[in-house]
Amino acid sequence: MPSQDGLRPISPAVALCNANAERTHEFAPLTAECSQRRVAASDRPPWRNSLVLLAEPIPETKYLLDSVLPSEAVILLSGREGTLKTWLALDWAFAIAEGRPWLGRATQAASVLFLNAEMPINLFRTRMRAIGGAENLHIWEWQGERFPASLDDRWLKEAARKHQFIVLDTLKRFMTRLDENSSTDMAAITEALRKLTRYGATVLALHHAPKDPAKLGYRGSTELGAGVDIALTLERVERNGMDLLQLTAPKTRYPEDPRMTLRVTRTPTRPIFEDATGEAGTQAINELEAKLEGLEGIIKNLTEREGRKPNQSDIIRAAQSQGIATGNTVQRLLNQGEGKRWRSEPKGKSREYELLPNCPAP
Repeated sequence: MPSQDGLRPISPAVALCNANAERTHEFAPLTAECSQRRVAASDRPPWRNSLVLLAEPIPETKYLLDSVLPSEAVILLSGREGTLKTWLALDWAFAIAEGRPWLGRATQAASVLFLNAEMPINLFRTRMRAIGGAENLHIWEWQGERFPASLDDRWLKEAARKHQFIVLDTLKRFMTRLDENSSTDMAAITEALRKLTRYGATVLALHHAPKDPAKLGYRGSTELGAGVDIALTLERVERNGMDLLQLTAPKTRYPEDPRMTLRVTRTPTRPIFEDATGEAGTQAINELEAKLEGLEGIIKNLTEREGRKPNQSDIIRAAQSQGIATGNTVQRLLNQGEGKRWRSEPKGKSREYELLPNCPAP
């Protein structure tokens, strides 16, 4: 019979042996005949014909938290101090461990492991008491023995076999002797995170925002964001007396958009999250789109008027004069639109901007 790779024919007996080997991933002691078949199986190239691959059904994307946390994914959640990253991650962990809906979104009940890698015991356990415990929610504290110093720790790998959701708070504590600004080191980090998902776990890594307050996203090399499946960003805003958190996804490999706006009510014991996406969220998104479109118009007008690419100072002055936003906010907006609406390149101590070719500028 013909081979699936098109290189050479294989016999029906060898094909059956190969199929059984692929299905079981295990091999019994071999006779001489079976040994010959194994040689044929090991000689096969590791790639597969695309027609054979496409003939198989596409696996359904499953979610631990509907539209936000896919199964078997690597997810980065970054934000500044005060954006309640740990509280939000604990809230997700408890809901998934209990299989309870979270703010109207369905969850898949799963075994959860939360690694507290930096918080003092009294503070963390106070938060846990406010969130609540669950049979399927397990905690690993950095003060205990055998707490992993790196993502290659054998006990952490074993934990990935026994839990479907693992939270690392924070990722920085697992970067021993690694430089977060090194693309090589961050590639090693994302590779180690990826390995933890091989056994079926979703890994959520909490991380810090850039030191520059004008910048959103995550701190360190862009290789970190490139290597994860979803990069989530939390930003705290105040609007009309409301304390809001904007959850956005600057990078995602999934079609579902996890973006939402959370209204925060602070109580003596814990913050309470409410989904305000349909109200304040819609308003905030519309306001953001209007500001980004305003910056598009500024870049276009400055380019045509000056006959050159405008730099940051040019854009900030124009945006301030038009009442679009303050200087720091304009800088954040420029970062948000980078690669989507415009691109920039270093020029001296500043950066020059130009609209992307497919950008429908006003």
